[in-house]
Amino acid sequence: MLNTIKNKEGEIVQFENLYKLYCCKLKRFIFGYVRDDEETADIIQNIFMILWQRRLSFDANTNWDAYIFTIARNLCIDSLRKQINRAKPIDQDISDSVFDAQMNVLALEDFRMGAMDFSMLENQIERILSSLPAETRKSFLLSREEGLKYKDIAILQDVSVKTVEKRISTALSSLRSGLQIFM
Repeated sequence: MLNTIKNKEGEIVQFENLYKLYCCKLKRFIFGYVRDDEETADIIQNIFMILWQRRLSFDANTNWDAYIFTIARNLCIDSLRKQINRAKPIDQDISDSVFDAQMNVLALEDFRMGAMDFSMLENQIERILSSLPAETRKSFLLSREEGLKYKDIAILQDVSVKTVEKRISTALSSLRSGLQIFM
């Protein structure tokens, strides 16, 4: 894909197409683990720098989903490990953010794109989310894609925090059961 056109302008055009195709998907994936906009942007930039540096080594059979998301996975693990190492536990209690980072590292270490077709997974997630009641879906997306805290979502939606918790729990339960075929 990247080296189908050999001149410099052609490579840039192909690279821009790849960026447009994957940028939003990567942002959702990465932010779901690192939970920081700046770090997410840095990781995305690093992914595309790696792709640009390796652009001449790809062929028509490259599995872009697996290749790009494997790079993303590895960079997320690196970022989370740095976050864990920077944290200074107080009285040997691990803060919530360090615990979350440790859990995300474990989840990413188990994550393998391999032969799994990422677009199938993404389509299944979209189907599950679209089948949810509108307010449940909105609460879930505000939490996971926008990074809002339950309290902020409750204020935005003019409901209690318990209602937001229930909605997100419902969404997660639907995702877990609907994604069993991918696990």
